[in-house]
This record gives sequence, C-alpha cells and structure tokens, in this order.
Amino acid sequence: MAAPLMSRNKSDILAAAAFIAIVLVLAFSGQWWPHLFLAFGIPIMLRQYVRGRPYDVGLSALVFGGLFLTFLIDMHWNVLIPVLLVCGALFISYREYALTRRRTGSDLTEDVKTEIDDIEHP
Repeated sequence: MAAPLMSRNKSDILAAAAFIAIVLVLAFSGQWWPHLFLAFGIPIMLRQYVRGRPYDVGLSALVFGGLFLTFLIDMHWNVLIPVLLVCGALFISYREYALTRRRTGSDLTEDVKTEIDDIEHP
C-alpha cells in the first residue's frame, strides 16, 4: 500500500467537494443519466487515490467506467453489469481478507497524531 497523500478527514472533504461540483455541473447541463455514475465514481476514486490505494482506484474506474459506458453506448447490460459487480465484490473481499495487514499500536498512535495535527493546524 502506498503512503497516503493526505489524512482521512481531508480526503473525505475533498471527495465531498468533488461530488458536489460534479452534481452542479450535471444540474446545469441537464444530462443526468448515465453521467450520474461518474458523479459517484470520480469522488470515490479521488478519495482512494489520496489515501494511497491505487488498486482500488483501478477497480472503481473499471466498475463505474464500465457502468457509464454500458449505458452511454446502449450495450446489452444483462451480462456486463453483473460481471462488473461480481468482479468488484470479489476484489473487495480478497483485499479485506488477504491484503490487509494487522495494525500495531504504533500505527494507531501515528494516525491519532496525524488527526490531531490536522485539527490543530488546518
């Protein structure tokens, strides 16, 4: 896992701001469907990127991009959408059980110090 670029709180705020900006663009353009998939996918990918999880970014791009393209070019989605969602679920399950490392006390202490520094020095 790569080192995170920013703390959890800041990445959540950045993702929320990106979501609001994309929804505003969609509201002004009036093109909601299928661009709504991008409105959900881009903030999720942005949050994963700044938290240092490049494999999750690729998976999110595959799932949300695949859903967007499926509806944009009017493909037969009876097979593609379930395959995308099953691939995503399998990867998430694999990542949670096989790729996560046990957190030690020093990791937790470092996370708390980072959060305190973010609160004290915005």
